[in-house]
Amino acid sequence: MQTNIKALLVMAAVGSSVVACPALAVETAEPIRVILIDSSDADFIAYSFGTILAEIGYNVEFVRVDYTAQIPALETGDVDVSTAIWDTSSWPALNDAVSAGNVLNFGSTGVQVLEGWWYPSYVAELCPGLPDWTALKEPDCVQALATIETEPRGRYVDAPADWETDAQTRMDALGIDFEAMNSGSPVTLIATIKAAVDKQEPIIGWGYIPHWYFEKIEGEFVQLPPNADACYDDPAHGPNPDEVFDCGYSAGYVWKLGSAAFQAKAPDAARYLHLMSVSTSDVAEATDRIENGGEAIEDVAAEWVEAHRDAWTAWIR
Repeated sequence: MQTNIKALLVMAAVGSSVVACPALAVETAEPIRVILIDSSDADFIAYSFGTILAEIGYNVEFVRVDYTAQIPALETGDVDVSTAIWDTSSWPALNDAVSAGNVLNFGSTGVQVLEGWWYPSYVAELCPGLPDWTALKEPDCVQALATIETEPRGRYVDAPADWETDAQTRMDALGIDFEAMNSGSPVTLIATIKAAVDKQEPIIGWGYIPHWYFEKIEGEFVQLPPNADACYDDPAHGPNPDEVFDCGYSAGYVWKLGSAAFQAKAPDAARYLHLMSVSTSDVAEATDRIENGGEAIEDVAAEWVEAHRDAWTAWIR
């Protein structure tokens, strides 16, 4: 199904409250359009980069786009910059877009990530053998994790549908009798898991780091089998020696992408994108302040920009 990219665009200009360093002569008056995906970890990085550009003197617009629509939007030139491409879920699409020539890879954000099927430690008592994935095949484990909505299957709390975790595909391929139930948003995902953990109820769901919750609560990621034939997109085709498809999920990085048009119209801004780096711990702290402290994401990003002023002002030549 094709995504109507333009229908997803909701523009939000950088606020005038930003305290700028003296604006420089920039190479374009056109807006630099930076993607937001409605996830506090990713959007913190986006706001930080956009705030830096605004302080330098660029016209910046934030553009709200579904996670999986980011690369198509960059390819068509509807947006300029993404700072939220996880290689654990989007590496093939990233490489295809870069190879086609309309999208450029500006390097890692500096943020290391880990994602997959997460469970609080007490669930191991109900599913002996965890974190090995085969524990999820045991009838007693399935029954313990079943709910009214899913019984006799176990419930798996999945990420929002547009994150395309392929959890149900993997479960079906591996013979795991669970039903993946998509969350409406990242906030709903965390709230559902947190509510169960607070009550010490059995639960398994999509987890990812950096995120304050999964770094705070004692739990583990399920160890899924690597390179199992059953998990190929086209099992009938068989393994492709040039393309490894992993049943599980892995550690990786968050990458920065830009459209070729962005590089052409704003080469200095493109250079700043290449140089920008954020630490994993900065992002984890930011999500905690935003989701638990109730702070505005724009304010947390602006504070990070101010704290790192010496670093980014050194980019300017």
